[in-house]
Amino acid sequence: MRKRVTFSHSIPQKPLKVHVAEEFWWRLYHPEKNIIDHLRTTLGVEYNINKHHTLDFHVRSDNEVQVNNPTHILYIGVKYSFD
Repeated sequence: MRKRVTFSHSIPQKPLKVHVAEEFWWRLYHPEKNIIDHLRTTLGVEYNINKHHTLDFHVRSDNEVQVNNPTHILYIGVKYSFD
């Protein structure tokens, strides 16, 4: 099961919005116990170029927890959106 918690805040008088998200994967039906085995954290800034164009710069960290040989991956991303 995957759950996500997100917080975003627009900066007054500026075309910026800051956002933070945390996702976690909860392994159900594990033979011994129910555990959270994967975390994903995203930090980003959204910049509104104008009414129809937006840039989003973000950093995402993927981490396995409570497992043997956990992986840790860091992503850097840019997203362009237009309406």
